Amino acid sequence: MAYDPAPSADIIENVVSFFGYAGYDVRDQERTGFVQPDVYAVKEGAGVRQKPHEIYCIVKPDIGQALNGCRDLFCLKAAHGRDPDYALILPNVSEYDLIEWLTGPDIWYYEMKKEAFLLWISDLNRKGVTSLLGYPVNESLTNFFTNPAASGFDSYISQKLNRRFMEEEGF
Repeated sequence: MAYDPAPSADIIENVVSFFGYAGYDVRDQERTGFVQPDVYAVKEGAGVRQKPHEIYCIVKPDIGQALNGCRDLFCLKAAHGRDPDYALILPNVSEYDLIEWLTGPDIWYYEMKKEAFLLWISDLNRKGVTSLLGYPVNESLTNFFTNPAASGFDSYISQKLNRRFMEEEGF
């Protein structure tokens, strides 16, 4: 069985700080089934129909562990349902590597979109979190991301894949 390294404490600390700044409570979360989230955050009365907004986060140390992170998010989603948000959080990674992972032969972009997983970068240089894919249920959370321009990354990946498929079909 492959070793899955633990995420950096600095990355987790940065994410916890982000949630605190956004008004979320970071709570200890027991292991559910096979997976324990790296960060579990709740904001009371901020979700759909004023229910608490929950976010389960899996933090991975590099893009090579991203698929394992998605597997963990899938397990959490199976245990907790569709109402919470599920975020895969990576440290600053190479944009090229990230695009290659999302649009490469396995096209993980569509799987992440299908499951409504969020993809965030824990930016230790800016001491904040950047959202690259997806939108949280609590839209006010988007006001706290450090790089709002990065939200166009989702559209860029979608257009890149559409262009590729059109070329493959001869259009």
